[in-house]
Amino acid sequence: MKAASMTTPWVRFCAMAGAALVVSLGAQVKAEDLDKRVDRLDKQVHELHAIVFQARDTGQPVTVKTENADPAAAALTSRMDDLEASLKKVQGTNELLAHDLVQARDALAKERTDRAAQDSAQRPVAHDVARPLLPHV
Repeated sequence: MKAASMTTPWVRFCAMAGAALVVSLGAQVKAEDLDKRVDRLDKQVHELHAIVFQARDTGQPVTVKTENADPAAAALTSRMDDLEASLKKVQGTNELLAHDLVQARDALAKERTDRAAQDSAQRPVAHDVARPLLPHV
């Protein structure tokens, strides 16, 4: 019993130390990726700055072309375009279904009124049962 109670704190310590090591290594890798991305964005901002000032100095319109665009931004742009196309398709389908629903409701209302008219026309005229039908004398 005593041996088990002594290993429990040691196991906890090792587990916590291992977790801290994994987190710190992950943070270093993310920090390096973040530094590279910030440097790349900084370079792009400087290029854009130069293009804008060139346009201002010459007075001529300048077209900005992105040669080394951020791959994450390009992937997000592509994904947004796909989502936008899907949304337009779903909206078109929704509008068609709404139109079909309105037509079905109108047809149902017409059918109900026609059936009610037929039922009232086919119903025999009810005579007053309390008073027998006698010829008028």
